[in-house]
Amino acid sequence: MFDFMTDEISDEDRVPYKVIRLWLLSLYHTYCRSKILSIDRRGIAWEENEDELAYAYEEMEGALRRPIENLMLEILALILMAGCGSTLFYKYHCSEIKRILGENDFSELNSLLPEEEKEEFAFDLILLQRDPHVDEEIRALIQYDGWKIMIGSFDRK
Repeated sequence: MFDFMTDEISDEDRVPYKVIRLWLLSLYHTYCRSKILSIDRRGIAWEENEDELAYAYEEMEGALRRPIENLMLEILALILMAGCGSTLFYKYHCSEIKRILGENDFSELNSLLPEEEKEEFAFDLILLQRDPHVDEEIRALIQYDGWKIMIGSFDRK
């Protein structure tokens, strides 16, 4: 279980979606704070293509062990970009989602989640289906009938 006082989770526990989001947003916040100090102290302005989300994502890369956790990280990256990312950004994260779903069955991954977490994760997936920047192949996989979300699969390797 995640300990909010120490910001730690035991090795055998799966990292919940809300904790991955918390970590990602915390890193995002850290970068923005640092940037404000850099601007204030040294007058260093934002560079073209500088991206606080890219920093947060890079800091999280390799920190998650399970395929469902890594899938959640990719979904969160796309949600947090909210249509503002570069084509390269979307291409990379969509490619990672395809890789994860190509190696794992979504229904098996989703079965690891408690109901409340499934609902929150499903809502973000439904939002991605509506984002025109998300790869058409991924958007086509997300099926939602108003009651239940279903994810198709890629050919598994």
